[in-house]
Amino acid sequence: MSQLNVATIASKAAATAPVFEDSAAREIIQGCSAWITFDASSGSPVVGDSFNVSSVTDHAVGQFTVNFATAMANVNYAALGTGKGGIPITEDSSVAPTINGWRFIAWFPSTYYDQASNHIAFFGGL
Repeated sequence: MSQLNVATIASKAAATAPVFEDSAAREIIQGCSAWITFDASSGSPVVGDSFNVSSVTDHAVGQFTVNFATAMANVNYAALGTGKGGIPITEDSSVAPTINGWRFIAWFPSTYYDQASNHIAFFGGL
């Protein structure tokens, strides 16, 4: 078995992620395209940490858009989110996802929440 020990792995092509393949040239790993953790309990989102996220737009109680620093190549990305106390984070079905951002709601069972703990990861689309 070989071991790779480097500080940086970069793609040969500009603005694309490196491709990890097995010995049969099948892609086997894709990284997270963007992620964020933020607190909305004060009424305005406070970002704890993020990757490929430029900002969070607060539309109303429990209604937000995560804005990407680098646009996705398409809208066929997956978003996975969770909130404090099991409050679901789901896509706002009234607004289609865009390459620049994803609008979501923190809602359960019939109430919107500005919760303290929001964690969202995005895969694909780059």
